[in-house]
Amino acid sequence: MLYSLYPTDAPATRAAVAQAAAGGPEKLVFTSLHIPESSGLREFGDYLASLHRQHGLVFCADISPHTLEALGIGLDDLASLKDWGVVVARIDFGFEPAAIRRIAEHFAIAVNASTADAALLDALEPLSRAAGAAGRGGAAGPDSASGGGSVTGRGSVTGPDGIGRAGGGGRPDGIGRAGGDGWTGGVVGWHNYYPRPETGITAEFFQAQSRLFEERGWPVYAFIPGETTFRAPLHLGLPMLESQRHRNSYVNHAEIKALSPAAKVVCAEGALLPQHLDWIAALERDGILTLPLTCLDASAEFLFEHPWRVRGEVAAASWRLEGTRSGRQPRQVVNADARWKGSIQMDLPSWGRYQGEIHIMRQDRPLDPRQARVAEIARPYEALVGCVRPHMMVAFAPAGVDAAAGQAVELPES
Repeated sequence: MLYSLYPTDAPATRAAVAQAAAGGPEKLVFTSLHIPESSGLREFGDYLASLHRQHGLVFCADISPHTLEALGIGLDDLASLKDWGVVVARIDFGFEPAAIRRIAEHFAIAVNASTADAALLDALEPLSRAAGAAGRGGAAGPDSASGGGSVTGRGSVTGPDGIGRAGGGGRPDGIGRAGGDGWTGGVVGWHNYYPRPETGITAEFFQAQSRLFEERGWPVYAFIPGETTFRAPLHLGLPMLESQRHRNSYVNHAEIKALSPAAKVVCAEGALLPQHLDWIAALERDGILTLPLTCLDASAEFLFEHPWRVRGEVAAASWRLEGTRSGRQPRQVVNADARWKGSIQMDLPSWGRYQGEIHIMRQDRPLDPRQARVAEIARPYEALVGCVRPHMMVAFAPAGVDAAAGQAVELPES
C-alpha cells in the first residue's frame, strides 16, 4: 500500500506518514503541488527532497499551471522537481499536448482514471506501443479547482508518436525506470479522491473506469480515505468511493482489492492503525483476508490456528470453509433472532456427516435448529463478508481493543 503527503499536513502527520512509507516495501508516495489552501511550496519541496535523500522515497506529484505559478518557474524548469524526488507527474488541467510532451521528457505520466474516457486512452495507445517509447497523457487531478476534465478541456490528448523513454527494467507498479533518479515511461491510471461529501464515485463506476486501463494492461491506482488524521481544510476524509467515507481503512482496502484485484491502493491521508496495517499486509503479500471475530464459543477457537480455504461454490446463504467438518459441537447454543449476515455458524450433529462445518453467513437467514452461532465478525468489519471470494484463504483473529477501538481523529480548529 502507498501513502500520501501534503503541504497542509501537520508536522506530526508528516512524521507518521514518512515513517510508514520509509518502513514499507514500496517507496512511491503521492503528493499534490497545487492545493489551493497550501503555501510554502518550496519549503515543502525541501522536505520531500530530504525524504528522498535519507529514505529513498519518490513521489507522484499532482501538478497544474498553479504549481508553476506558486513556484515562480516556467515549464522548462519543471524538471527541477526531480531534485525533490518527483518521478511521476499526475497532469492536471491547463496543459496543452505540446506541454505534456515536454513534461513527459522528465517524468512518467499519470492519467486521471476517474475522468478519462476511451477516446483519451485510444489517443495514448500508439504512444505506449511505440518502439523504445512510452505514451504519457493526463487529466484533471483530485485537487483541481475545476473539479475535473481533461488536460486540454477537450476530452483528449493527441500527441504524436515518439515521446522518448530511456531503456530500463520494468517495475511491479508498471512505471519504468531509466536509472538513477530518472524514472520515466509508462502510462498509469490514478483515480481521484473527493474532499467534499456526496461527490465520491460509486463502486460500479470505479470498476468501469478501471477496466478502460486494465484492458490495455495499464496499472490502476485507487485512493482510500485515512482513519487517524484527515486533511485540511474540510477534515472530512479523502475517499475515492463515497461509500467509504468515515469507514475504517482495513475494510476500505479489502473492498478495493475485491472490486479490482490488480489495483494499487493508496491511503490518501495520514497513517493507519497498526492492526489494520498488519491485516492489509497479509492481504497484499499472501492473499489472506483476515476476519476479526467476537462472541466466540470455545468450540470455534480452532479457527485461530491457521488460515482456511473457502470452498469454490458460490451459494447465496453462506461461504463454507474446507476441512472444518468434525465431531465438534458448541458447548452451549446462544443464537440471535436469526442467522445474521456476518455470523459464523457451525453445523450440529443432526446434520450427520456435515457436523462441524463452518459457514460464514452472506445474508440474513431464519434460525435453523441444525445450526448454531459460534462467533460473529465484529461489526466494524462486517462488510468484509462482501470481500470473500471462492477459493480464497481467510484467517480469523480476535477483534481486540487495538483493532476495534475508536479512531484517533484530528479535529478541525473551532
